[in-house]
This record gives sequence, structure tokens and C-alpha cells, in this order.
Amino acid sequence: MTTILDQLRTQYWYWFIRDKLIGIKLNEKLTSKERTKLENLRDKPLLVGQYSDAKVGKDLDRIGKVTNGSFFNEFANNGHGSKYRSGTRVPNEHWITSAETIIPGSALAYLQGPIRLFSIIEAKDLPEATIVLAKELRHILASNLENLEKQCKLYILFEKLTLSLVGSMYSTFSVLNAVDEIINHLFPRNDWGKPKTYIEPIKIEAKDLNLNHLRQPRHLDLETLAVVVIGYAFIRARFFFETHYLSKVCYEEGFLKVIQARYLMSEKSWSFSQRKVLGHKNELNLDYVIKDRFNKAFRHSRMIDDKADFRARVLRLF
Repeated sequence: MTTILDQLRTQYWYWFIRDKLIGIKLNEKLTSKERTKLENLRDKPLLVGQYSDAKVGKDLDRIGKVTNGSFFNEFANNGHGSKYRSGTRVPNEHWITSAETIIPGSALAYLQGPIRLFSIIEAKDLPEATIVLAKELRHILASNLENLEKQCKLYILFEKLTLSLVGSMYSTFSVLNAVDEIINHLFPRNDWGKPKTYIEPIKIEAKDLNLNHLRQPRHLDLETLAVVVIGYAFIRARFFFETHYLSKVCYEEGFLKVIQARYLMSEKSWSFSQRKVLGHKNELNLDYVIKDRFNKAFRHSRMIDDKADFRARVLRLF
């Protein structure tokens, strides 16, 4: 069954496969020029010319010991490699399953996204979305426990999050509150929760993005936390109708550009402006809700013809 997220899923799936292939190739005997190209691509995934779609297909066949050149034909001869990379063609079950046998984890990556972002967005209700996000955040913090123990305040918040997830302490709002405290500690003095009529987006292209010019978190890297914050922002927009929070995070802070620069998922695709929603347009239709919240966040910023949308421009007059 197709969903409104399929274009973004496909781009992330392609990135995941290519990134794993790069890791495999870097352990092989390479010329210094070949190694440099792959290392540059791993650092800057948008440099697609460093590793062609045809080579990706060829390497999938080689590593998977595929003798009929099926991936090479699909990616190169059929010209579908660039379409998967751009998300304009969605892989069918055959290609997802075939890639999984060669690159384990790629099928799950397609379904869940980075740091389970798709799982958070597609959760059936607030408790499910909250628990998925909280567990991913806790895992990130636990992976940095050595540094965490040096940061007294953050370590206390980590312990609070851990306790909120277990036993009699558990409740959706206690977990959500613990997540909120951690995000606000990692990004101090943010004003994401304050309503704002007009949001000025960052205008630089993702390919030219310097992450150091964006708001930096304490203690941890922005590439990881940008995904977490977008997931949390969507929860607030979906269940509490705080679209301004999602808009600020995505466009004013430029965090969608971060995940495009890291995982290929195009910033423009998150507006879902060109994506059709099947079925009734109401709060019971998850695809509608996803499109509605992200599209409202998009329109809240100056992303359409470099101008604020009509409603925002009118409100600015008062």
C-alpha cells in the first residue's frame, strides 16, 4: 500500500543502501583517488557524481553475487537509479526484498526512516508516537553515556526520561515532558513553542549548507538531533495543533535542510504540495493529517514564490 511518505522513504532507502555500500568498499583495496571520492561522498551525500547510480547497481550485483546483472539493469539500463535517488519512482516489494538480502537493514530503513522518523509520523496515536520518540532519544543519549556523565544536568534529565518509560512512573505526558525538557536543554533559549505570525526561512540551498552556521545543540551533533526535533515537532503539530513549532524547526532553523544534506530526503518534498491523499480528508485519515500539518508548516514560512502566503501577509498588517 502506498502512503504519502513513499517519496521520502525511497530517497532514504537509496541513501541507506549507498552508504552501506560505501562502507563495504572502503574496506576493500582501492586507489587513493577512489577512496577519497567515497570518503567525500560519505561526508557530503549530495555529491552524487562521486558514485554513479550505475556503479551502485553494479556493486549491489557484485556483493550479492547476482549473476544476471539485475540491479545494474534496474539502476543503469532502465535508468531507475536516479529516480530512486530523487524519490520519483518507488521501489516495489521485489526490489526492497532483493536489496535486503544484500544490504541487511535496508527494508527496515525504508519502513522506519532515520531514527524511526517515519514510525513517529505514522504512529496511530499520541502514546505510540511518544514512546517511539522517547526510546530513540534515550538510545542516542545512552550511546553517549561517557560524555553524558560529565554533564550533570543532562544526566539527571536522562535518568528522568528513563524512569518515565518504566513501571508505575509511566504516563504519556510524563514521557513527553521528559523529552521536552531534554530538547530544551540541548537547544537552550529556543522560542519554538511561541506562536509567531511570520517565519523567515533559511534561504541557502542544502548542497551549500554549512551546519556550523545553524543553531547548534549542546553536547551532541546536529545531524542526529535535527531528526529527533522534527519528530517531536510533528507530534506537537499533529496532536496539539502547534504548527508554528513545526514550521520554526523545519524552516526557520533549517532542520529539513540538515536531513536533506545528510540523508538525501528533499526539503521540498516535505510540503507534500504535489502529493494526492486518497480517501476522506479528515483527522481519521493519517495521510491527510500528515500532509495537512506539514503543508501548513510550509505555508507558514516564506517558501511560496519567496513570499509569505496570503493569510500570513494579511496578518502581518495588524
